[in-house]
Amino acid sequence: MSELPEIILRAIDGVLSEKRENMLHGAEYLLANAESPIEAAFHIALQSALSDSAYHAEIEARTQVQIGKFRVDFMLALRGQKFVVECDGHDFHERTKEQARRDRSRDRSLTSEGYVVIRFTGSEIWSDALKCAQQAVSLLEDAYYRHADAVWKAGGEA
Repeated sequence: MSELPEIILRAIDGVLSEKRENMLHGAEYLLANAESPIEAAFHIALQSALSDSAYHAEIEARTQVQIGKFRVDFMLALRGQKFVVECDGHDFHERTKEQARRDRSRDRSLTSEGYVVIRFTGSEIWSDALKCAQQAVSLLEDAYYRHADAVWKAGGEA
């Protein structure tokens, strides 16, 4: 990469500084309203991953959604493809056999309602929240592509 003029570097620094301030204010709100810091971190990363998606204007993303008898951390939808994203902190998930059983039963119920369930551990989110969010968005997009391709091959419209 060639050396950029100082004015370009200053413009980039200014934009990034403003974005950082806006994100910090948003993070304070998210942390106050999220169930856990890992959910707030995932939410911040998800906003970035969604803005990078070719379908950013079409993807529905909601937090703390009631689906049947369950409240899920995140719900993502794109043209009929529905995903649930759960952020599993160590204290409430898979520390005991009962917690693991409850999560698996919940996943089966959500699957029967037409949702794909994705779970990220708190450690995964702590390590790289953006990578987790990008993976969730990518899986949603891939599910849509597979569905649209199958419909097209069958002679219908997606």
